[in-house]
Amino acid sequence: MNPRADRAMQGCTYIVTADSGFAPNPFWDWCTLAACTPNHRQNDFAKGDWIAGFLSKQRENHLLYAMQLSEVVDMSDYFTDKRFQQKKPNAGGWKELRGDNVYELKNGVWLPHTILFHNTAKNHRQDTEFHKVFIASRYWYLGQSHKAVPNKFKPLIVRYRHKSHAVLATQFTQWIEQTFEPLVYGDPNDICAHSTQLTRKR
Repeated sequence: MNPRADRAMQGCTYIVTADSGFAPNPFWDWCTLAACTPNHRQNDFAKGDWIAGFLSKQRENHLLYAMQLSEVVDMSDYFTDKRFQQKKPNAGGWKELRGDNVYELKNGVWLPHTILFHNTAKNHRQDTEFHKVFIASRYWYLGQSHKAVPNKFKPLIVRYRHKSHAVLATQFTQWIEQTFEPLVYGDPNDICAHSTQLTRKR
């Protein structure tokens, strides 16, 4: 999906209530958001737009991740795309269990292939209502290395999806680019303590 020529860059922020590695899923060289907020809310995100997630108030609303979208695809195309087959959940390990490539469209019906996450009918309805997947090859996932953000960006920290003011969004993304390299910095916050560590560089 390509951005319209007359369209300014958009930024979206929200609170990640559970950082399990499922949504967002920062593994296998791509950060993907295929379920949860803001997936089941109407939007017109496109290539070049940004999505950022903050942790809960109990974790001081630190920055968890940011992604600059490289594409937005339909969930059915995501399921069959060769690039994202590793993101299909399987029992190979804790990262594999958190795969977010779980919805197959068959005869007009969405068939979920989940192991641990989003196993309820309500989850399935929400995830497939707009059936978009947000994909980034350039992203910053801090995980357990989450960081506080400067006070000027605190207005971006909201419980539900927030399309930020263009100027503040631009300043925020510039701060991310100047402060961090696009890497996976740590494991998700909500996995078992005995999980093996992620490789720092993707």
